[in-house]
Order: sequence, then C-alpha cells, then structure tokens
Amino acid sequence: MRHKWVLTGLLAGLMAPAQAVTIIAVDPTKCEVKFVGKQMGVAAAGRFKKFDVAIALDTNKLPASRVTVTIDVASIDTGARESDDEVRSSAWFDVKNYPTAKFVLASVKALGSNSFQASGQLTVKGKTRDVSVPFSVKANGGTSIIEGSFPMKRLQFGLGEGPWADTDTVADEVTVQFHFESAGKPTAGK
Repeated sequence: MRHKWVLTGLLAGLMAPAQAVTIIAVDPTKCEVKFVGKQMGVAAAGRFKKFDVAIALDTNKLPASRVTVTIDVASIDTGARESDDEVRSSAWFDVKNYPTAKFVLASVKALGSNSFQASGQLTVKGKTRDVSVPFSVKANGGTSIIEGSFPMKRLQFGLGEGPWADTDTVADEVTVQFHFESAGKPTAGK
C-alpha cells in the first residue's frame, strides 16, 4: 500500500522563523500501527501490516491540517495464524464486509513541548466514533517522527460479538499505537 506524508512547518522552530519545512514522504519500513489489549488478563498485542497515511500539518496553521489514516484490516498480524483468522471473522473485524478502518482528522491543537492533540472520527466495522489522539513530533537527525497512542473501546465498534463480548475474556479497552517516520531529510517549503 502507498504511504504519503506531506508535513509543512513541522520543524519550523528548528529553522529560521520565516522558513517552513516540507516532508514529502514517509519511510514505510519505519512506520507502524500496533495495538495492545488484554485476553484473560494477559497482554495481547498485534499490528497491521498495510495502511495508507496522508498527513498535511502546519504547526503555524493548525486549523488547515489534514490527516487520513486508512488501515487494511485483513493485514492484521497477532503473531498466530489461528488468532488472525478469528479476528478477520464476522464476530470481529468482518473483513469481507468492512475491509478498512479509517481515521479522519477534524481538528488539532498544540499542547506545548512538541505535543499535540488530534480530534477526529474513527470508523471501524461500519461504526464511526469521535476519538481524541495525543501525539508528539520529534526531529531525529534528518528525519521527523510522529508518534502517539490512544485508547479505544472495542465493543463500541462491534469488535468481538457473541461470546467474545465477555470483557472477562477479552478486555474492552484496546490501546492503538502509531509511529510514522519521514523518508529523507526535510526540505524548505513555500
């Protein structure tokens, strides 16, 4: 899947005040979307191998920011084939009817110290809910990194129906974690 990242003004604080920075692409080999929950009281983690990321973020013009993350839910990897097959089923992600999950940014605000709070809508299995997503932006040599995590309630999205709805077996709260890293050095923007 394609990974796009357009990031304007993100490192402006590190450069001359009038100069913005534009990062055009992410390095897909250094990007991750993961999740952690609990099954029978034990931590259970996994990741999605395929997703598209499109980010336009100008820290000087936050209202103009745009972010869309689309995940191919069939690309789920829990580390066990049997578990992967189960979570692709209709009781969980129902990948035949709902092949993607999607986050779309509504607004973003600065929290200070390179920290931000994104608000937007997350759609999973045909159900859309408002979510709040804290994230940070860091410079690492010639690259930039956006990373964060947020909790979601799986039952609000119909994930784990029937006997799987028992939160003593699988906890309702799942933490979604993400790491997006730019490909190449930032360049001066217009």
